[in-house]
Amino acid sequence: MKNTSFDIPILFIVFNRLETTKRVFNSIRNIKPRQLFIAVDGPRPNKPTDIEKCNSVIEYIANNIDWPCNVNWLKRNENYGCGLAVSSAITWFFDNVEMGIILEDDCLPHQYFFSFCQELLIKYKDNSHITHINGYNCQNGIKRGNYSYYFSKYFHVWGWASWRRAWQNYSYNLKYYDLFLKENVLKRIYNNPYIREHWLYNFNQVIKKNINTWDYQWVYTNIIMDGIAITPNFNLIENIGMNTESTHNFSGNIHSSSHTNVYIERLDHPYFIIIDNNADNYTYKYHVGINFIFKFKYIIKKFLRSLNLWRKI
Repeated sequence: MKNTSFDIPILFIVFNRLETTKRVFNSIRNIKPRQLFIAVDGPRPNKPTDIEKCNSVIEYIANNIDWPCNVNWLKRNENYGCGLAVSSAITWFFDNVEMGIILEDDCLPHQYFFSFCQELLIKYKDNSHITHINGYNCQNGIKRGNYSYYFSKYFHVWGWASWRRAWQNYSYNLKYYDLFLKENVLKRIYNNPYIREHWLYNFNQVIKKNINTWDYQWVYTNIIMDGIAITPNFNLIENIGMNTESTHNFSGNIHSSSHTNVYIERLDHPYFIIIDNNADNYTYKYHVGINFIFKFKYIIKKFLRSLNLWRKI
């Protein structure tokens, strides 16, 4: 892929981390995309060093686009934060393209990530059931099924791809959330009550504006669309941003795996679109960390509901 241009548009979302940006950008540079969209959030008002850092990121990228490329910039003069900066950048991206790849400045892709996304974006572009293509696999080497990928209800955002037809349904403010609760939508999607408790907690945090994010809203959108994600049977993304410079410094059971050493001659496609619940349960247990807190909250709510002391969810 090094000597040919790459036809799928790429959105590169950056901020103030030059070193991680360099590594991810160089992976993009290796495949020479014909269309590159770059979104840069603005400096934070309480962080005077952000101005210089953001400018350094912009300058580095601009000076190293050395192949024929249609470049589009979205430069913020002020800081939008993790939630609006990323979600509005993706909206801008899909306002201009039908399908594409999204990479943030801390998601380092294996080179086969690009061809993996390219083939599947084209194959499933008219299949409204498929809404998301993961690059990240956290199955710790466990192969799910006999094919190159499996189908999932977990939507990783560490390097992913999608279509305008799916993103146009995105709801930053969790549209219809009251109806969502009333109709028990989570219970229809997830058999595991602890997983339902996990998402209910996170969606409520979004509604209460206790968290500044965009990806829980994307999960919510996919749930109400009954969307399906594709996950590779090999990890193609390494998160290189989990350090003190992270805006959201993750801890606990959430972890990042290094790239799987793979050579993809061709993709073996499943014949049927069936969710691999074993894989998803593994993800929730070992990657997300569905822990005692969510189990305890579910048990307490169940008990209170039996006494008619808790509203039905």
